[in-house]
Amino acid sequence: MDTNNQLPQMSMAGYLPNGMKVFFTVPIALDQIEYAYEIALKMSNTLFEKGLTLTEPGLEAGESKELIKVVMRREKPSDGTPIIDMYPEWGTGGDEPYGTYKYVHTYLNTPEQITEFLQAAGLKSLEQIPLYDGQAPLKRSQGRKHAKEFPVPTPFFAVRKQGDEKTGSDGQPYRPWMLIRLESTTPQNTPNQAQLDAPAQPKGKQATTAQKTPQIGEKRTFEIVRIETELTKDGKPYYNLIATDNTVINTFSRDIFRTWGYTDDVTAIWQKAGHTQDVEIPMPVEAKLVERKDKKGTVWAAIIPEVEF
Repeated sequence: MDTNNQLPQMSMAGYLPNGMKVFFTVPIALDQIEYAYEIALKMSNTLFEKGLTLTEPGLEAGESKELIKVVMRREKPSDGTPIIDMYPEWGTGGDEPYGTYKYVHTYLNTPEQITEFLQAAGLKSLEQIPLYDGQAPLKRSQGRKHAKEFPVPTPFFAVRKQGDEKTGSDGQPYRPWMLIRLESTTPQNTPNQAQLDAPAQPKGKQATTAQKTPQIGEKRTFEIVRIETELTKDGKPYYNLIATDNTVINTFSRDIFRTWGYTDDVTAIWQKAGHTQDVEIPMPVEAKLVERKDKKGTVWAAIIPEVEF
């Protein structure tokens, strides 16, 4: 009998040296709290010795990072300064799931700040984002997209940190979240040493790099770094498997989790991890390029191998 689900639990989360977020849970009996504490302390000390950290690699103390896929544009009433509200992916559960409120916002005060944002989001101009005529950020409703919510062409990471304490209009102290920087999810065209050392091309001849365009039916193998779960219009769940190069692989089958050795229902896996992107992916995925059913382009579809249940 599985008694873990019948006992209170002590949980902790941390980051492995490769950047993956992991969760650990220790079931405890109410009459053995001191013993459970000793076990958790020994476990955490061992994990820290092995390289586990409480801060995601690449972040400073107090910083947190989130993938941004949806933004909204407002303007400062006094002078029209653009304000960008950035929203994280939807979580699950409760009347106000994660993603209801903005993750962070930023004022684009200078041309340099505007350019930085446009490049990170894959945009050519701010006018591509519809103007939301509101003084406060939108409180979103899951399943009911607001007309001014704008999915950016290129998702990006926003790094935030709490600022100095201030006093709100209600007289209560608070520490606002401040945008520290944006991080692009697309590779930057920075030349490596071999490219720098290469001889210059003769005049009149341009160096060209032929990049093969994938054809319908082509198969490739991708290394997966996280999972995103969404719903179709009729409420059917599907899973976006995000590869290391940010390629999105679709699958409607829960059997993909069985091929990775998970025997629980995917919903239970999701709840255990706290968020789908925190589920550890130990294996690559083979996918095939297929035409979308709506005939609006192509999509990579995961190929699910046969497994015994």
